[in-house]
Amino acid sequence: MVLAYEQFVFRTMIFKRLQSDIMDIDGKQYEVTNSANQDHFGCKETFLNLIQIIENGCDDDFLTPDSLPGWKKELLGKLKDFEKKYFKHAKTTNPYLADIHKRAMEPVINLMEASVNLQNFRKLCKTRDLPEFRKKALEEKFVEHLTEVCRILKGFPNQDKKTLDQEYDIAHILELLAI
Repeated sequence: MVLAYEQFVFRTMIFKRLQSDIMDIDGKQYEVTNSANQDHFGCKETFLNLIQIIENGCDDDFLTPDSLPGWKKELLGKLKDFEKKYFKHAKTTNPYLADIHKRAMEPVINLMEASVNLQNFRKLCKTRDLPEFRKKALEEKFVEHLTEVCRILKGFPNQDKKTLDQEYDIAHILELLAI
């Protein structure tokens, strides 16, 4: 379970090395400069080399009193190399790539905000009378954002290889739930 979680985090937090300057996320195109691509990959590669050295040190057979000074020297060298690359990456490349992540996640964030707003409205309705047009506006926003997320999810099959092959009428579902 922990390994699956670590692989998930690793795959979602680190971009793949791109073969072109365009990244496609959920049908939208994002431009990634070659310098950002190279810097990101170089930083990731340096980090993975550092992890490999640490894993070697954790191996019981690898470290002996004779090999410890060499391992420490190699580890310090890799740490310095990673620190140098990471600070450059953190100042320039990471904000650029984080902006791409933010724009790609916008439909989900919008859906979450619409859901919270609708839930807060329902809680307020228990304590006071609020105009019906506000509920209708909040439901319309929720429908709009959920429909967009469903449109995106249609491109990803489930474990049974089935996709969302028909449009969901979210407004009708909310109407039925309200009844």
